[in-house]
Amino acid sequence: MRILKNHPLLKLANGYLIDASQPSNISYLWNFGSLLLLCLVIQIVTGVTLAMHYNPSVLEAFNSVEHI
Repeated sequence: MRILKNHPLLKLANGYLIDASQPSNISYLWNFGSLLLLCLVIQIVTGVTLAMHYNPSVLEAFNSVEHI
């Protein structure tokens, strides 16, 4: 724990993530909802990325997204 208090970057992360006070009404369901939102955002970002790079021709379809 000593390194968390001494290192500048770890001290910042420790202050925001570990030592921060949390409201008492936050439960595990709140955490699952946050994770679901994160999954939705990841799916939207990857879907838009694939849509921008996809070429719908028969010969080029696989090659257009293979490099991603």
